[in-house]
Amino acid sequence: MRIVPRSFGPTTILDCRESFDPQAGRVIREAMDTAMNGGCEHLVFNLDKMNFLDSMTIGLLVVIQKDFDVLRDKVSLLHPQQPLRHALQNCNLQSMLRIYETEAAALANSLVPA
Repeated sequence: MRIVPRSFGPTTILDCRESFDPQAGRVIREAMDTAMNGGCEHLVFNLDKMNFLDSMTIGLLVVIQKDFDVLRDKVSLLHPQQPLRHALQNCNLQSMLRIYETEAAALANSLVPA
C-alpha cells in the first residue's frame, strides 16, 4: 500500500493508492502520526482509487477517529467507491466519519469547527 500526503493549511489529504495489504496498518499509522505532528486538524482519507477495505483497516479508521477526537480534530473520508461505501454503511461508520464527495467540500469543511 502507498499513501501520498497533501497538505492544505490545517487539512492533510492522504491519497490512498493500490490495495490495502498486511502492511497497511503500519503505513496508515505512520502517515497519521506525521500529519498529527505537523499540526493537522482535519485528516482526510481519499479513497477514490480504493474498492476494498479489510476489517483490520476499518478498525484502524475507528481508532484514528478516536485519537483525533481526543484532540478535538476531525477525520473524514473522501469519495469512497460504491462497494466501499456499502461496507462503511454496514459498519455504521458514516456516523463517526464524515464522507465527502469532493475534495473542495472536504477542504471547505476544514474551516468549520469540529
